[in-house]
Amino acid sequence: MVRRSLLPAADYVVIATPLTPETKGLIDETALRSMRQSAYLINIARGAIVDEAALLTALNEGWIAGAGLDTVATEPLPPESPLWPLPNSFITPIVQPCHHD
Repeated sequence: MVRRSLLPAADYVVIATPLTPETKGLIDETALRSMRQSAYLINIARGAIVDEAALLTALNEGWIAGAGLDTVATEPLPPESPLWPLPNSFITPIVQPCHHD
C-alpha cells in the first residue's frame, strides 16, 4: 500500500521497492509537489519508479531540496543528462558511465 499521505511529513523519502506495474512512475509530479521544499528524495530501487521529467522540474524549481540517485531510468546515465550539472542532484558511481583506458 502506498502511503502518499506521509510525503508532506518526511525530510527524506527513500525508495526501496521492486519495480512492478504498480510502482512504475510511483514518484510523479503529484508526489514530488506534496513533499517539503526541504526534503530529499533518495532512490536506491529502480529508475522507472521515479518520473525523471517531473524530478528534473522539481529539482530545478525547488519543489524539493535535492535527490540522491543510485539508479536512473537509463543506465549508465548519459553524459548529456540534465541531472549531471544540477547542484542538488547527487549521483552515485553505479549510474555513472564507465571509463576504460
